[in-house]
Amino acid sequence: MKIVQAKCPNCGGTLKVDSEKEAAICEYCKTPFIVEKAINNYNTTIVNNNTFNDATVFINNDDKKRLSNYLDLSESAYLAQNYKDSFNYSLLVIQIDGKCSKAWDLKLKSGINLANLSINEVREAMINASKGLDNPDGYLEGIASFIIKEIAKKNLTSYVELLKKTNESLKSEYNKKLWEGVGPLFLNPSMEQQDNANVTYFCSYSIYIANLVFIFEYQQIKKVDLVDELLIIFDNFLEIYKLLNERVHIYGRSLSTNATNSFKSTINELKKYLSLEKETLIAKNEKLKKETEEIKEKIETIKAEHPFDGGEYDNKIATLNGEHERLIREKKALGLFKFKEKSSIAKRIKETKHDIAAIDKEKQSSKALFDKENYKYYENESNQLNDLLNQISKNNERIKITTNRILKRI
Repeated sequence: MKIVQAKCPNCGGTLKVDSEKEAAICEYCKTPFIVEKAINNYNTTIVNNNTFNDATVFINNDDKKRLSNYLDLSESAYLAQNYKDSFNYSLLVIQIDGKCSKAWDLKLKSGINLANLSINEVREAMINASKGLDNPDGYLEGIASFIIKEIAKKNLTSYVELLKKTNESLKSEYNKKLWEGVGPLFLNPSMEQQDNANVTYFCSYSIYIANLVFIFEYQQIKKVDLVDELLIIFDNFLEIYKLLNERVHIYGRSLSTNATNSFKSTINELKKYLSLEKETLIAKNEKLKKETEEIKEKIETIKAEHPFDGGEYDNKIATLNGEHERLIREKKALGLFKFKEKSSIAKRIKETKHDIAAIDKEKQSSKALFDKENYKYYENESNQLNDLLNQISKNNERIKITTNRILKRI
């Protein structure tokens, strides 16, 4: 065993290490490191405040072998959902090669699952993981989907179900103890302490993963079509707050002021995204309404170019209307008597009225057939109009939903 001085590549703390070992863990920041690198770090000054992000790092063949091995181990551990080992191995890779995109990606994803990366560290990992890639924007879009769908939405949804189940179980157990005369559950210190730890975990982690959303701009979320997930995250986050309150109320307690304020702060931040969504939908609807008016005008123009000729029907109706009015005048001229003549004229008036209605109906049927045959001239425009009206209707419904969320309070 040979003890020598070293410097932690992560926190810069001065350490004493066994030079014969391959790796160790920093006693200050608890980060794993490669012993040889830490010794070199102590003896050599590397630019950029001891980080490798932009420094030129020469990797020898031994380092390449270790890098490949650690990278494989990190990836295998991640796939096995062993996020702790995946995270630690990714750090070892980064110490050898700070420009390894895959290692930064594994650090990011495993670190998020462990909730041991700060928001700034998540941003740093995202930037470094996207460097050197052929499509960095595509990578960041994929990470947005991963964080919002696979982490935030998925975990918060699971927490809601878990809290509902455990809350009912805890309440049942509490009432059972009271009935048996054992005393309130909170008189058992170890049980209370354990449940307080559970509540604290649910509070802190749900707030943490909800805050991961704020790494992304609203436009990024909109671009990857993740606004639906955002609404689910919002609803589940509110539900978790409600369920945690119900849980501590079982003991006659309430959530701490700090926890409540943190929930409120996160809710207000989520509301900002929803407000932007509402404003975007309103602006989009205004644009769509203008488009519908333009298409309506275009359809009317096309119809005017192919008018329906109902002159023949109109002439017949005009003739019958004239006959109808003449018969009415003739009937009035007969005076109070001549009932037989008046009855005959009344019958003819009724028949004339019926004939007018029949010709008008024939005209409408002919026009409907004409319109159907001529629909081809403005079929595309009509379909566009229907699509726009449907989109406006959907947007209006979405505006109601987002407005409802924005007005919710905790």
